[in-house]
Amino acid sequence: KRSFIGLSAPFLLAHRYDATAEGYRISDVKADLGPMITAGHVLDISPDVKLKPSTLLRYRSETGLQADVTSNVIFKDRLWAGVSYRTGDALIGSIEVLPTPQWRFGYAYDLGMSSLRPYHAGSHELMVQYEFGYRIRVRDPRYF
Repeated sequence: KRSFIGLSAPFLLAHRYDATAEGYRISDVKADLGPMITAGHVLDISPDVKLKPSTLLRYRSETGLQADVTSNVIFKDRLWAGVSYRTGDALIGSIEVLPTPQWRFGYAYDLGMSSLRPYHAGSHELMVQYEFGYRIRVRDPRYF
């Protein structure tokens, strides 16, 4: 209940843009699957504070193996503050607020650390999440 692991292949089917057709089409070329694996665990630091370390490994033929190493501190299951490092690419800071069990609001700043860094000042991300179908209060909140 406090740990997770996942595996995905977002490019299971090969696709390419065909200028003579309308948009993307499935092709018969070999797909670069882009496999990813993720894992993490939630640790109780105190009754009000939890630590959620996690990692994501991904492989693409264009970029090779890349890892995201993340740590979130969770205060009273209502405020999340996190930092993440993407190997050779970025440093990310994030904050999320959960005012109710249905709503989640977040902000993240991605500071690029690659060779493109001189050409941009990072990126900002805003997040709004609403959980439909909420009926009962969950005894164990979801951390992933």
